[in-house]
Amino acid sequence: MKQSVVLITGASRGIGEALALALLSRGDCVVGLSRGVSEETIAHERFMALNVDLSSLAEVEMAMHRLFETLTPDGLDSITLINNAAALAPLAPIEACAANDIASHLHVSTAAPTVLTSLFLHKTAEWPVPRTVAIMTSGFAGIPAASMSLYCASKAFLNMFVRCVREEQRLSPRPARVIAIDPGMAETDMQVFARSRQDESFPMGALLRQAHDAGQVLAPRDVAARIVRLLDEREADEQPVLRV
Repeated sequence: MKQSVVLITGASRGIGEALALALLSRGDCVVGLSRGVSEETIAHERFMALNVDLSSLAEVEMAMHRLFETLTPDGLDSITLINNAAALAPLAPIEACAANDIASHLHVSTAAPTVLTSLFLHKTAEWPVPRTVAIMTSGFAGIPAASMSLYCASKAFLNMFVRCVREEQRLSPRPARVIAIDPGMAETDMQVFARSRQDESFPMGALLRQAHDAGQVLAPRDVAARIVRLLDEREADEQPVLRV
């Protein structure tokens, strides 16, 4: 029986963990790329944890090389890369952000998904199975927000990156499916941290608290279920950015 393999960054918590559990429950094999691992995912025999610090591009590259030494298209129904992990901090005016914090944010939120996508597409270029790259984006890609310049700019970068790679894949003899998915607001550690901020330099905190109080923040498992449906609905690919 053929199986699908799904690579997920940031699979140890939040939406990434919920996605991993949803995919495992339906029989997919999941590879989690993160620094930690959740007890629920590691309990599954079809889950493989790949310890990697996404702020280190050398680690990212090494991890992908190691992984694809063990993966072949034989017996596969499909293979998917979900670039889910992202950094939120630093949440501060840019002049208050330290150089190391800026570099770490950009490595995790832009450089790592770019490198992972590049390696994934290169290593599977000749595989005769459906290939998908999905990148988690955000509505903040189009909303300028004080103290969130790095987060907003990173998501805007990813949206344009997806558009460009889609154009490249149209020229490929074996085109991969490339999409961005906006999961909306989910009750994750990032969401809790952001709405806990109440200083004047971060006015978005008040709006996030209002959204939470109004019941507009969904549970990660509900968001994950919607993302899985989008991944399955290939006819929805007319737009580069899909929303749950």
